[in-house]
Amino acid sequence: MDSSFFQEIRFLISDLFLTFERLFCYESFFSKYMKLRGFLRHLELILKANQLCQEANTLDAKGYFLDALGKYNEAEKLFSKLSDSEGEITCLNNKGLILETIEDYPRAISNFKLALNIAKENEDHLTRALQLGNIGRILKKEAKFNEALQYLHESFNILSNLHLEEDFSHLSTKILFDIKHIERIFHEFK
Repeated sequence: MDSSFFQEIRFLISDLFLTFERLFCYESFFSKYMKLRGFLRHLELILKANQLCQEANTLDAKGYFLDALGKYNEAEKLFSKLSDSEGEITCLNNKGLILETIEDYPRAISNFKLALNIAKENEDHLTRALQLGNIGRILKKEAKFNEALQYLHESFNILSNLHLEEDFSHLSTKILFDIKHIERIFHEFK
């Protein structure tokens, strides 16, 4: 056989080894690239969900409640996909507030209860207290005073135990006001 043939084989084998070496480097690079790409996709979803929330806030402020609910629904789905429980709670809470505004109390309570359940899972006591207060406030509007008192008392007890900064002290005062108001109503009917 011709020596050029063997030399050609040697070059091919050498190229093959270099190719394998590059593949291992590329595999590592590719793996890092895919992780980065996944991170960027995750970031993109977070930005989209936050944008939807901002659009919903704007629509809500302008009185376009049903459109705002739609945006919050979209954002909630994205936050759920991202396993972002804080984002989900924000959407559920804001949907509940809008539904309360348009006097769709059963759906408002449903959203507040969903937010409450997530807050319980996360052991987020402040959010739990807020959702209990929201539910109690709506039950008061529906004249379901006994049930409202249960939610409001639980909310007040949680808030009292949290030792909140002054920024949040108005929450306890508001809950206490609702409790006293219901107690006055009970007293008048006795």
